[in-house]
Amino acid sequence: MLQVDQLSLGRGGRLIQQDLSFSLQSGDVLQLLGPNGVGKSTVLHAVAGLLEPETGEVQWQSQPIFSNADEWHRSLFFLPHKLPAHPVLTPVEVLRDSLALKGLKPSATQIDEALLAVDLLDHADQAAGSLSAGQQRRIWLARLVLSLRLLQSERLWLLDEPLPSLDKQARALGFDLLQQHTARGAMT
Repeated sequence: MLQVDQLSLGRGGRLIQQDLSFSLQSGDVLQLLGPNGVGKSTVLHAVAGLLEPETGEVQWQSQPIFSNADEWHRSLFFLPHKLPAHPVLTPVEVLRDSLALKGLKPSATQIDEALLAVDLLDHADQAAGSLSAGQQRRIWLARLVLSLRLLQSERLWLLDEPLPSLDKQARALGFDLLQQHTARGAMT
């Protein structure tokens, strides 16, 4: 379970979120809504443990996220709004490196199957930085495919605007992946 208690966040000396509390349990989906600039991404960065809150606490399985950082990082997949798309690495290399951070070494077949699932296999050997914004997002959809297949430990996906730049087919795939993730008792 994820528990956010009385979180207050600042940016540039200005308080942008105050006393925010929510919790997620198995199978839950939470969507943060609001106009640009109100702090949705800042909240996600704080929940991911990448930004220290002014006040409040984020807990995972009833423990502060920093008290067992290894368990927290095994349980979490965070996809920021500004996508990490290396200018030289290929989608295959991006996926391989992302999974290596979790201690996994996926086979070439597993990566190819994930890229095929997101209609990106024909671009597997191109530099990710040369791909369109939608194709770069598809790399991260492929990462979610691999998470479902290989990483049962990733119980929480924090996705910051995961669907912009995607066409109708890719958005439908994104929603399907979210449904599969929560159907197995995970959270988004």
